[in-house]
Amino acid sequence: MSTNSGSINAIQIECNYTGVRDTSSNRASFASALTDALDLYFHLHGGMKLNTLAPPPSISRFSDITIDEDNSTFPLPFTLGDPTSTVAATSSSSSLVSSTGFSFVGSGANRTLTITPQPNASGSKAMVTVAATSPDGGVGVEWFYLTVNPVNDAPIFSSVTDRTINPGFNLTLPNTATDVENDLLTYQIVSGLPTNAIFNPTNGTIIWRPTLGQAGQSFFIVVRATDNGTNILSATNTNTVNVAPVQTPMVTTTWSNLLSGSNTSPVLQLSIQGQTGPDYILMASTNLTNWIPIFTNTPTTFPFVWTDTNTSQYPKRFYQLRLGP
Repeated sequence: MSTNSGSINAIQIECNYTGVRDTSSNRASFASALTDALDLYFHLHGGMKLNTLAPPPSISRFSDITIDEDNSTFPLPFTLGDPTSTVAATSSSSSLVSSTGFSFVGSGANRTLTITPQPNASGSKAMVTVAATSPDGGVGVEWFYLTVNPVNDAPIFSSVTDRTINPGFNLTLPNTATDVENDLLTYQIVSGLPTNAIFNPTNGTIIWRPTLGQAGQSFFIVVRATDNGTNILSATNTNTVNVAPVQTPMVTTTWSNLLSGSNTSPVLQLSIQGQTGPDYILMASTNLTNWIPIFTNTPTTFPFVWTDTNTSQYPKRFYQLRLGP
């Protein structure tokens, strides 16, 4: 039956003849066991007491309901023939409407059932049963079909934390979004992507190593995730990255194995102190005009020490420390 055209509730019983209906004593035993079973069944599943002669209180008829997913709540007014009755509701689909999704307001003959479906849940023809119980034990029941149409939800980004990094730091910014319908997501840059950053449109990840020229600045990188649902929806996420100013490194010089007697191979050591992130490029020159890089390091701890074991090859040599990138 596709629509609620009336209150229909039935039990069909099929039972064996031999040992059940073949003798009067077997029929009497079966009838006794059946009434005990039905009394328990109706009490557990219908909230009804079969061992009472109280008339069931009447409930006004309900029409089938169709609402949209995430429609929050749906109020359904109805009336009771016995205003002193207590009311309760159940659903054949707890995944669509749980027991906590029903609430009643009002008093006397006029009541309102408010239905709150489960978040992001949709489905068709869940049977909602409303039972009214009078003080003397009479139980009246009405029901209707509830259909919740699916509605596309926008993607949701994970929470993001502002970042403060040194220039030269290798930064990976994940922009992970989820979609409750498991739609395919694509990612686009809305604004703010640094020219030297790499963006992955399949997962929204940004890989970036700020240069010295970008130090001391704040960057606001906005990423959009778009689903491929029936009605396309999107969401944006802002990545705030503060690049710290450049710190001037400090260099101290130490000589060892100095010239004395027959020793002709003094050793020069440069101890460098600075901030993590940048490349430290050591340049050398013999004339202060032509400079060549002789050593590059991206240290993770400080100080780091560079040793020149070839000082004896240069009557004079000048050193310069540069930072990159």
